[in-house]
Amino acid sequence: MHTAFGFAIIGALVAEVLGAQQGIGLIISQAQGTFDPNTVFACMVIIAVITLGAEYLIALLEHTLLKWRPPNRSEAQAI
Repeated sequence: MHTAFGFAIIGALVAEVLGAQQGIGLIISQAQGTFDPNTVFACMVIIAVITLGAEYLIALLEHTLLKWRPPNRSEAQAI
């Protein structure tokens, strides 16, 4: 689920950069065209915050739904 979410975010951004009428990908594309690095980096930070927040929620949901599963080796060492 974590890997699929990462690919979905990348796919959505590429689609927005290539052909969107609105969205953060379009803002990045326009900022690149006007040589505005501050806007590009600001958008990248926004994307990172949203992605990390969603990744945290996915991990929380995974932990909640899979309590019945025995821990694997890496999880067992953390306990």
